[in-house]
Amino acid sequence: MRWHPPMRVLTTEGEKWIENLPYDEASAVGQHWNAVRKTLEGDDWPLQQMWGTTVGGYQLETDPLVIYVLGHQGEVNFDDLYGYGGQW
Repeated sequence: MRWHPPMRVLTTEGEKWIENLPYDEASAVGQHWNAVRKTLEGDDWPLQQMWGTTVGGYQLETDPLVIYVLGHQGEVNFDDLYGYGGQW
């Protein structure tokens, strides 16, 4: 099983840095960030497809309204998804 460096994840409990995700969960995190971006661009279908997905024991945020609010508050950041550069 392949493991990834810590990843920044947008969960129903807020943004978390999660370590030691297996490859399939790390892949889901990347898909989720792509779905979040699409949601902020007006297409929430990819986000709907991720409903109920958990990674590292946390449920991914899939409520479009929450994503819109966080995006408009500047709380959604697509830079530095991995725990490099002083995060760890």
